[in-house]
Amino acid sequence: MAIGVAALAFVVAPTGVGGAATPVDGKLGTRGTAQPETTAPLARGGALRRELEEALARTLDYWVARQRADGTFPDPFRPWCPRRCGGYDEAILGYALLAHGLRSGHGPWIAAGVRALRGVLAVPATNEGVFEPFAVASSYRLLTDWGAEERTGTSGGGGTMERELVSLAGSLRDRLRHLRPLYVRGSGRPWNKPFVEAVAALVIARSDVAGYGPKGTFAGDAAELVPIAFDYVVRRSRELADRSATATPTGTAAVVSDPPYYPAAYHALTTAFLARAREMLGGLPVPDRGRSIPTLDGTIRQAVRALAYLAAPDGDIAWRGRSQEQSWALVFAAFAAARQGGACDQKLAALVIKRLLARYRRADGTLAITPAVASDVTEARAYDLPAELGLDWYVSEPAYSGLTLTAGAWLLDALDRAGTPSADRGRRVVSCRLPSEREGAWLVGRGRAAVAVARGREDWVAFGARSAGDLRVDVGLLAWKHRDRSGHWRDAIPLRPIGAGSGGPLLLRAGRAAAGELAWLRWRRDGRILVGSVCFREQPGLPGLAGVSSEGGAAPAANSGARTVASERAQGCLWRRRVTVRVGGGRVSVAFSARGGDVLVQDVFVPGGARIERDRTGLRLGRMRVTATGLVAAAIVPGRYASAVDRGLRRVRLVLRAPRTRSVYLRFALP
Repeated sequence: MAIGVAALAFVVAPTGVGGAATPVDGKLGTRGTAQPETTAPLARGGALRRELEEALARTLDYWVARQRADGTFPDPFRPWCPRRCGGYDEAILGYALLAHGLRSGHGPWIAAGVRALRGVLAVPATNEGVFEPFAVASSYRLLTDWGAEERTGTSGGGGTMERELVSLAGSLRDRLRHLRPLYVRGSGRPWNKPFVEAVAALVIARSDVAGYGPKGTFAGDAAELVPIAFDYVVRRSRELADRSATATPTGTAAVVSDPPYYPAAYHALTTAFLARAREMLGGLPVPDRGRSIPTLDGTIRQAVRALAYLAAPDGDIAWRGRSQEQSWALVFAAFAAARQGGACDQKLAALVIKRLLARYRRADGTLAITPAVASDVTEARAYDLPAELGLDWYVSEPAYSGLTLTAGAWLLDALDRAGTPSADRGRRVVSCRLPSEREGAWLVGRGRAAVAVARGREDWVAFGARSAGDLRVDVGLLAWKHRDRSGHWRDAIPLRPIGAGSGGPLLLRAGRAAAGELAWLRWRRDGRILVGSVCFREQPGLPGLAGVSSEGGAAPAANSGARTVASERAQGCLWRRRVTVRVGGGRVSVAFSARGGDVLVQDVFVPGGARIERDRTGLRLGRMRVTATGLVAAAIVPGRYASAVDRGLRRVRLVLRAPRTRSVYLRFALP
């Protein structure tokens, strides 16, 4: 990591690191066949690697240009909040700028990172989060590593910027003496923040600040925190993995996301931070190393395997749950996979990076935090509510772009350490097929973490098992990708929008209403038929029933026509119905066993510009045709809906009344 004086003194350096971007074909083979052997997909000097480096460089330059004199960054999602809105905006973005700057020797990035971190240090420590201590500790580690190289003579003599970096290191060291851990000592449920905090503790333990600070701080308790952080990383991650571990054709896969609803984006983040923790453990005195380190390695391997089974053929990973489709999830997933070093792992990393470059780049080449933000043409990019772009209320563009850039620096370092062969040396890697490249069906996760995914010749679907009161974590069809005639995979249905409630199925019977969740599900051997049992639970105040009567027709808005008073059986199943899902040929069919008097309510989301027409046999929702048994009503539900991919969605409510003894089915077909 030698940094020359000329670069640090801001002698002209190139803005991009890879020259002009080269288009990358996003197709993965044809009709489910494996790709032929090829050079390593993210090889140094290869087209995909150059394109990634160029996108990261443009995004870094974007933030350099927008940084204020005091080191802070504007947040277009919160224009009413002029300074330090995200809590850790400047800390994480400053660390990312410093990491890329020291890695490449690009002076403007280093200077911007210094200004951002100086801005953080100008405000007293609040001890209100985990990402600021992580970013401060990681920045200090970067600077001490750089200083060690300076002392061994691998860089030139001292200049203005070198002295500034030495001064910044001293200030960061002082800040670490005042930051306190919040989560890692606790015994509550494992989730992403304690894992981030554990990495911060391990980084500090490897630095010279350990032991120099008041009791209760990271620095003062460094020796005590090492076994605590290590235990958390090893034992609690294993607990989390064991709750969701499932068998797959290539071994056990485990979801390590935030319980109780396990959003996919946070599975990628936690997996990446577990991998980062593993890197920090070398040389630290940890208990029972011979047993615990292999345990952690096994957890990371199972979590990366789950990423491979959750990944769609177009590289989509964060299609379920909060922080839907955010860019940092893709890059953290790529880092965790690339660090494993196997051929399939590197292929997975390349797959998600291809999606990042295809869907997240703005017209100016910078990386947006979601596809919806990337496609927005509002010049100022300022909005009244993040929800208008399918974003959660806590989103900050500087902070989340900083996470993406941080993951990008880790990814490039991991690729370099792994010795990825140069593209021009002609070395080959073993041919490998990812789960999304071969026909089949799998269950990933258990309980509330469970999703069923299937790949046919031209279709890939994901089916959720439980509802979380969030439309993005729901029962039923959550994602459907279809391969068009050009060989590219596209969304056949929009991803679920942000919003409270459930899209169904809801069951109305005898004046009572209940929401469904899958009690069990499994794929049949042919891999194209999913069977399961839906448990319908009666709940008080069940959302989303206004305007639907228990007789299956429309009702006045003032009276839902369905009682939602809690019953003695509310904790158990009020009714059970069997469900069968068939996938293939551009069609998805969902059939429920039914009894006379059953009324099923199911919501479908369609693009805002799609034409909605009804005829004798069903509905046409844009390009998709929907046929159903006993369709007695279809209406557009008022409201504004947006996912992280599509800004303007419409919610169409279908009401089906079952014949006496027949199944009720919904069939979605593409032309």
